[in-house]
Amino acid sequence: MNWGGGDFQFLKSGSDEPCIQPIESSHLDDAYRTLIQRQSAMTEKHQAARDMVLRALPRGGGFREDDRVMLWNMFVDMLQLLDTLVATHTDYASLRRTLAGHDALVFMRDALVKMSLELNRVALDVSRGHKTQYRSSAKAELRAIEYEIEQLKQQGLGEREPEMLALTVQVLRRLRNAARIVDKLAQHTEARSDAIPTSMLRIDKSLTQFISRQELRLGMITSNLRLDSPHFRYAIRVTLAAALAMTLIGIWLAPNMAAHSYWVLLTIVIIMKPGFALTRQRNGWRLMGTLVGCILALILFTLTNNPTILFAVLLGACIMGNSLVQLNYMASAIFNTLFVVLVFHFVAPGTVSLEVIGEQAMDTALGCALALICSYVLPWWEARYMKPLARAASRANREYLRAGLRYIEAMRQPAPGGAAARRRARKRPRPASAPTPTPTWPGLAWPGLAWRLGRKNVHIAFSNFAEAFYRMMSEPTQHQVSVPEFNNLLVQNHILASQITAVVPILVGLPHTPPAVQQALDAMMDLLDPARKPPAALPAQFDTEGEQAALAYPLKQMLRACVMIRQELAGVADPEDPRPAPASA
Repeated sequence: MNWGGGDFQFLKSGSDEPCIQPIESSHLDDAYRTLIQRQSAMTEKHQAARDMVLRALPRGGGFREDDRVMLWNMFVDMLQLLDTLVATHTDYASLRRTLAGHDALVFMRDALVKMSLELNRVALDVSRGHKTQYRSSAKAELRAIEYEIEQLKQQGLGEREPEMLALTVQVLRRLRNAARIVDKLAQHTEARSDAIPTSMLRIDKSLTQFISRQELRLGMITSNLRLDSPHFRYAIRVTLAAALAMTLIGIWLAPNMAAHSYWVLLTIVIIMKPGFALTRQRNGWRLMGTLVGCILALILFTLTNNPTILFAVLLGACIMGNSLVQLNYMASAIFNTLFVVLVFHFVAPGTVSLEVIGEQAMDTALGCALALICSYVLPWWEARYMKPLARAASRANREYLRAGLRYIEAMRQPAPGGAAARRRARKRPRPASAPTPTPTWPGLAWPGLAWRLGRKNVHIAFSNFAEAFYRMMSEPTQHQVSVPEFNNLLVQNHILASQITAVVPILVGLPHTPPAVQQALDAMMDLLDPARKPPAALPAQFDTEGEQAALAYPLKQMLRACVMIRQELAGVADPEDPRPAPASA
């Protein structure tokens, strides 16, 4: 999970890369596409970490309780870091245009790079069970950004473009919060015996709702026994490829070359995936990895026949082959090929020759060719998934916004644990020995539970949509449909989810929602619901003074995103589907 966050922060630093020359939109577009792909990968790793941590919660004692507390505290802080990273969508083009000629962007980039390297270092130490020793700090960069902001204020940026100044200050606050969280993550690696679970998130049964579950029903099998099921088509493709492989092996290969013919079937099973793009991608990786591994094996046997050296290389290849399978599939294939050849050498000394190595390369090439040919049989193109996934992402954003509005209402109620009650509790004297009262909420463990669940669902829905879109872009051009519309839907859903995460905590801190803000929120709910009519007019002006200054920019982006989402969904809808009424921009 830390590695995913480190990669995501490093990619965000690429978006902050300053341009001394005029701004190139293509560079920003490429960085943004890569950023979304890394966010999808990070979401998947977060869910895996969530399942692991929530199934091993601290119990107040017992075996390896220190490790349980450490993992829980790191998990909560990683959630806080995720909130900080995606809490708002930054308009990098406007930011770079406004800060042209200033060093603020350089310091923003350097701070993100430092924090990403620190995150990767923490992740490595956690995997090794070590305490983080070396600690890098971004304090110098943060102070430099503060100085640059003061210079911008003196140059009158607050009068010319108050929203851009507020955005720059917001970026500084996010970087400062991120640096603080990264420092806490490094401290957690100490796994101190007196460490206690953090109180930022209560440990109770409600957390089980965040664990992913897989139902096992007979209907899951029988419902896929039809030709329009992608899983059934995938099974047919694999069966056909395996049958062709066995037929060709029996007809073409000589008996002396058929001893390891199972390599062909193994290659087919490993390479073939339900998606065409993923099959073709893994096909190239596997083939190149096997060829490079065979060449390395030839070089190794040419240089030495020392069993000690060969056994050391075998151990290293085994470790690297399994370690890189999720990080770099081609590198994993290289080490696995080298490992297999060395295993044959030790099992049957003297039998590994140029002929055996060439046989493995030939079998792998045959398996790759059959996998590629059979991937065109009853293919399931990603374009068929795009419309349902786009609607699911929009629906998840709508439910996320609805849960956020309910969360705001709940926190303003004078109930135990509400904002009003907490303010009264701070004023009420309490003996030093008295325990801190635990707030209770009837029927709800915590008022933000539904909001956090909605946020998790948004990340998952967006990740599914983004991955399907980029897989479609890897397929043949004639099977790509509505690319501009789906790309815009991807961008606007990302903007909307980020700004919801930023706006809701701000509104929680206000005693009441301003009328213009409430009108904008109601309009967003109408725009995101295809069954409702769009509002006749959208609010265009928001207060930029006082506590509401931080709301103006994200609210405008949210309204624009909702309008674009409604328009693009109407554009990609099937003729027989009910089309939402167009919204006025």
